[in-house]
Amino acid sequence: MRSLLLLLLVPTGLYAQAPTVTAYGLVTDRLGTPVPGAALVITGLDTSPGVSAAEQVRVGWQCTGARPQAARVTAGADGRFRVALPAGEPPRRLSCLSIAVTPPASSRVAPIDLSMDSVHLAALHASGDSLLMMIVLPEVAGPAAAPSLPEPPAFGTRDDELRWLAHTVPGGFGGYWRPAGADEVHVYLVDLSQASRAKSMLARYFHLRPPAGGEPGDVSFMQARWDIPTLLGWRDQLLRAGAVAGVRDAQLRQDWNRVQVSVRGNAGAARLRSRLRALGIPEKALLIVGGR
Repeated sequence: MRSLLLLLLVPTGLYAQAPTVTAYGLVTDRLGTPVPGAALVITGLDTSPGVSAAEQVRVGWQCTGARPQAARVTAGADGRFRVALPAGEPPRRLSCLSIAVTPPASSRVAPIDLSMDSVHLAALHASGDSLLMMIVLPEVAGPAAAPSLPEPPAFGTRDDELRWLAHTVPGGFGGYWRPAGADEVHVYLVDLSQASRAKSMLARYFHLRPPAGGEPGDVSFMQARWDIPTLLGWRDQLLRAGAVAGVRDAQLRQDWNRVQVSVRGNAGAARLRSRLRALGIPEKALLIVGGR
């Protein structure tokens, strides 16, 4: 069946004839069964010249910024979808795609929010490439599917707590955070097909050990690139490297699934980037601040 296509563009003359990139893919459950009728909303952050750095900030999975582009599409009966995303005229560029997927209400799979960093649509358009998205929705947790949570020990430090959760919670735990005043806690998982099992365990954990703000009303999930042990290891490497690598400080940013690195001016940023390969740390895993 042909996918239903509804394209929403910013109604300005600048984008009326803008080049596009085709995004296509398949929405399935964790067993690979297509999910028909899933609704996708895709948002991109404008990182073009002239857009201030403050407007390019990425918070959690939400891409915020000036003149965001949006597209909506509904997957067909075979779970497949195809949609045209506005790439913008060069040197305009979009990155940090955020995808919200909502299955039909009758489905036994859960909605999901994903993020894809540094997807430069203008570069894809110039190369004639397309964007493939394979989206796996987690199952809705049922009472019989709830795994037991071991009794949490006493934690000496916050790192101890995070490492214990990474060892205990399935799916590659990438950290958690709670926006100020929010009722829900956001959790990063590397493998979102494990979200239903992870949710039941984390709901129990947050009941036993409520985070700041009290026991949350819900736990939602976001796509992680890196798990907590990996991020903590990179943070510690950067702290050990110190001034030799231009590093003033390094700290875990659970809300971004990254390590935030404070550097010593522009020279510090350049020195850090020149040493990342030797350290074995990908630059995309870092938020480098203080180098301007």
